[in-house]
Amino acid sequence: MLRYKNLGVAISVDLQNGFEVIAMANWNKIKRLYEMKMYIDCPEIQSPDEAGGIVELQADQKYVKSEMASHITNKLTEGYFKYYIDRYEEQLEALDRGFSLLENGRY
Repeated sequence: MLRYKNLGVAISVDLQNGFEVIAMANWNKIKRLYEMKMYIDCPEIQSPDEAGGIVELQADQKYVKSEMASHITNKLTEGYFKYYIDRYEEQLEALDRGFSLLENGRY
């Protein structure tokens, strides 16, 4: 039987621009706080891309999802996700150009 890894608490936040942030937080027993990772995703394509590093959250288990959503909202207001959205779109554009070259036999 394969072993699984607990991904902890997970939420998805719609950015209202065709993208969403998927966030997962795990409890760090040593630091006694949640560590959250965020991913930017376009639901039509479903290929999440990491958006930054680990974020530490001080929250009770009862409120961790609210804290995660609040952090994402603050980062959106600051323009934090613009870089990751632009990078995501550039990657998709590069793939489209590459597929087009392959289809036309120009490789």
